[in-house]
Amino acid sequence: MTQPPSTPPPEPPDDPSSGFNPDDATIPMDSSADGDGDVGSTGAMFASEADAEFIDGYRIIRKLGEGGFGIVYLAQQSTPVKRKVALKIIKPGMDTKAVISRFEAERQALAILDHPGVAKVFNAGTTERGLPYFAMEYVQGVPITTHCDRQRLDIRSRIDLMILVCRAVLHAHQKGIVHRDLKPNNILVEYEGDAVSAKVIDFGIAKSLHQPLTDKTIFTREGQMIGTPEYMSPEQAEMTTQDIDTRSDIYSLGVVLYQILTGSLPFEPETLRSAGFNEIARIIREESPAKPSTRLVDQSSASRERSKVVAVSRETDMRTLTKGLRGDLDWIVMKCLEKERSRRYDSASMLADDLQRYLDDEPVLAGPPSRLYHIRKFARRHRGLLASAGCVLLALVAGIVVSVYYAVHEARQRAIAVTERDQKTAMLAIQVDHSADLSRLLGTLIQRVDALDESASLASLRIEHLESLLEKAQDDDHGLRLQLADAFSTLARSRWTRRNPSFDDWPAASIALSRSDAVLDALDADGVASVEQHLHRARNHMLRGDHARHILRDMPVARASYASALESIGEASAIDPNRVDVRSNHAIVMTSLGGIESREDNASASLERYEQALRIRAALVQESPQDSLLQRDHAVVLVRVASMAGRTGDATRQRELLERSLDIRQELAARHPGQNRQLRDLASGHRAMADAHVDQDRRAEAMDNFIRYIDLLEMLAWLNPSDSRAASIDLSRGQEAIGYLAWCGAEPEMMLRRYERYHDRLLEPRLSYDPDDRSTRSLLVENALKRAELHMQAGRQGDARRVCIEGVEACEGLDDQDPSCTAIRDLASRIEAAGD
Repeated sequence: MTQPPSTPPPEPPDDPSSGFNPDDATIPMDSSADGDGDVGSTGAMFASEADAEFIDGYRIIRKLGEGGFGIVYLAQQSTPVKRKVALKIIKPGMDTKAVISRFEAERQALAILDHPGVAKVFNAGTTERGLPYFAMEYVQGVPITTHCDRQRLDIRSRIDLMILVCRAVLHAHQKGIVHRDLKPNNILVEYEGDAVSAKVIDFGIAKSLHQPLTDKTIFTREGQMIGTPEYMSPEQAEMTTQDIDTRSDIYSLGVVLYQILTGSLPFEPETLRSAGFNEIARIIREESPAKPSTRLVDQSSASRERSKVVAVSRETDMRTLTKGLRGDLDWIVMKCLEKERSRRYDSASMLADDLQRYLDDEPVLAGPPSRLYHIRKFARRHRGLLASAGCVLLALVAGIVVSVYYAVHEARQRAIAVTERDQKTAMLAIQVDHSADLSRLLGTLIQRVDALDESASLASLRIEHLESLLEKAQDDDHGLRLQLADAFSTLARSRWTRRNPSFDDWPAASIALSRSDAVLDALDADGVASVEQHLHRARNHMLRGDHARHILRDMPVARASYASALESIGEASAIDPNRVDVRSNHAIVMTSLGGIESREDNASASLERYEQALRIRAALVQESPQDSLLQRDHAVVLVRVASMAGRTGDATRQRELLERSLDIRQELAARHPGQNRQLRDLASGHRAMADAHVDQDRRAEAMDNFIRYIDLLEMLAWLNPSDSRAASIDLSRGQEAIGYLAWCGAEPEMMLRRYERYHDRLLEPRLSYDPDDRSTRSLLVENALKRAELHMQAGRQGDARRVCIEGVEACEGLDDQDPSCTAIRDLASRIEAAGD
């Protein structure tokens, strides 16, 4: 999207199509299809009750919508928690046995689901007049199609959002629940603080695969169409519920995906709605829709004009949009829409994974299985081979491409052995795709080889192939030698980076840096000078400086390395002072130097360095306001300057800069929903703001930002539980943030709930993923200690004992002197000594 919403989305109006959508999807053959009992006179009783100000303790605010047998109200709950809820009550005159059974089934379906992407049920009961109701999460959102078009999301952002939806649907399927009515009105997008999320709602016609959702019998007559025609699967169109499984929802997800990509439905709504039930069923079961890319161009002139509008709402033009849909996205969508369900994706997870493969430019499962297709996809991801490299270089790189690809994706084979035919195929694919960046290709190959760390023969490729390529390079082939210098540098960065503890082989990185420097020195001796050459040398100095600063804690060595980097950047700037990468690297070095000054308590000198970096970043963003990476870098430097402004006593400027940084991060998170990097940046922005409020004793504001920070960490953990960086950095700072909530004035029970959620949503899943992660285990023990202490404060000694036992058990594998283990053992001993 180009702009985030400037204001929160409005509350949905009474029209259910634009907000909470009750059970309007069931389309019976006749008006009495759901009835098997006496309608009675409850209509009049209900009408007077529905008009009441309160229903069983819930204060009615207004009606959100109504469907076939239910009415949904926005209501205010006062006890035990103050919150707005969606209150669903059976419609006037519809409290028949069948309706009550289906109503109970929906409530039960929601009750067994617990996922951030599914609306929650809070409570259930009956009114004074005996009418069933249940209170559920009030989702203040808009249909997914409305959100995508209103925010003018590009195709990648729309797919990001669909992946979130797939994960929510997967959760329901894992619980044995088939939704049976997935459509945009039942997939709402809401703004939770600063993050965009998708919620699946309305399980009014859901089906359980494993056991009945209620002990009451639900009658569904033959000839009753269950679902919404435009989105229902061919098996649903058979008008029987006997043979529906999760793949029916996959079909519906495919229709939604079709719609958010093309702005149209596979079958025209007017055609379906004007047909009889038998004709609707025939169309869905027998006719094949046009592929998404074809649908955009195979239309009347009037429709083509509308397609142009569709393209604009996706931040592109018709030609680019059609080309982008052709191939992978056509295949993915049409696999979802297969008439024979055995040919669809087996699960929502498989669909989400294929969409992610599309985003990552990897071969999709829905695509053709040919070897050429897979190799072409690999080549497109790494547009990296210079035409001047010659046939020997082509053969060498082609051998690596084919070997590593099949080692990783087919058999994780232990040796590199490719046929002449495969080499020629790879060479052809690379030449056709006009690759132009050898270092990126080799860098990715290096990472794929590293993934096979049990294979010494594959690991040896890292340096051997680069050395082989260097030996084959002609002395006057300066372009190839420069690319190889960058490739060695890329290898170094793959062996060590301060941002990921998984890459911590500095000796190997140092060797690779030396090889890179040697190639650059040889180019210098030949009298060659270019911007790229100076930038490669500068980046090598910067990596050495980062290692000295963050690992060795040797500030003089770090300062000297950064100074050398500045010198190289100055030489690059003398050749082309306007190049973005030259200026950007200049800003990076100034930021690093500012960090050294900050560490040495030279606040004014640090501020000066950061200000220089900020001026560069601001100018770059002004020139390219839509460049997300430049915006992100700008936001980072704003926080650095703000920190120093606070340390030098300028609290007003500190707050203003942090707000500007947070605004940028919010915009980027809205533009790229569900992306870990943007969400982590947004979380960091709130943490910086919270810390500033702590320094200024602004407790309410600090609490608000700490809570947003913690909530975003929980979302990150849900999106990627295996993220090692989240485990090493976010987990520790997040639990620290919960501790700050007490200083902010949080009640003990709120603190307890926060620690419990953090345990359940972050620490336990992470430890399950990696039981040997000592840092997470230590945090889990610390978490147990905090929970036990809060239980003791509340007089719940039994709960405190139970939590202490958990914590003591978690101490296994940690040092005996771990402070948290010592503390929780002491607390457990005191509890036992005190007795009940």
